[in-house]
Amino acid sequence: MYGYTVLTARTGREGLDLFAQHPINAVLLDFCMPDLNGDIVASEMRKIKPHVPIILLTAYMSLPESTTNIVDRVVLKAQHPSILLNALAECTSERIA
Repeated sequence: MYGYTVLTARTGREGLDLFAQHPINAVLLDFCMPDLNGDIVASEMRKIKPHVPIILLTAYMSLPESTTNIVDRVVLKAQHPSILLNALAECTSERIA
């Protein structure tokens, strides 16, 4: 609908596997996952492909600075979906420019 091809993973480990095996232009990452928190996954992703933008999606109003410094953007789940789409568009256009 918005021109994105989406790969999905149910766990952080699945996400890391997909990230390592496929060309990825951006990551939308939940903070709370069944096996690993988003900050751990984001940190590992940065080691594999540091140029790929990461947007962390969370229900928490505030996260530690050590977490927010790893990702390009933080979007709250309570925000309107347009906020997420705008963040995604901004992150991908910044990397292309």
